[in-house]
Amino acid sequence: MIGLEFEIENKFDNYLYKILKNISTDNYVWKIIDDDAFCEKNMGFLFEKDEYNNDEFFELIKNIKSYIIFCTILLYKGNVKSLKIETPEDFINSDCELILLITDNIFVEIYCKSEELEKQIRHNLFEMNIDFKEKNIFCRKKMNGRYD
Repeated sequence: MIGLEFEIENKFDNYLYKILKNISTDNYVWKIIDDDAFCEKNMGFLFEKDEYNNDEFFELIKNIKSYIIFCTILLYKGNVKSLKIETPEDFINSDCELILLITDNIFVEIYCKSEELEKQIRHNLFEMNIDFKEKNIFCRKKMNGRYD
């Protein structure tokens, strides 16, 4: 499985929305596993809970500029069934469809099981004028945004 790796600027922005917009995610659930992300408006935490339905998630990330130090976001179809995804093997064997990792404010990695999701994300990155490279998922030891 191949992922996408790229860098974003170290500033407040709605990067999550720009990266994920227009992906077809009806009946999906976004799970926030670990994060240190702040809202520009009040400098509070961006994510106030650890699970969002699709509409809630996109409403939040679209309208609020945030500063993300690190985060691990998982996308599930329907109910969240897998509790822990720590390794690439865990991800492959889970019902998780996508993992988005941000590390040290600027380093982003995304791993998708669906070619359709990956294709839309590639399109979004092209629109953002962001260069990316492919990364083999098995280059990672841990699937989180804190460290590899």
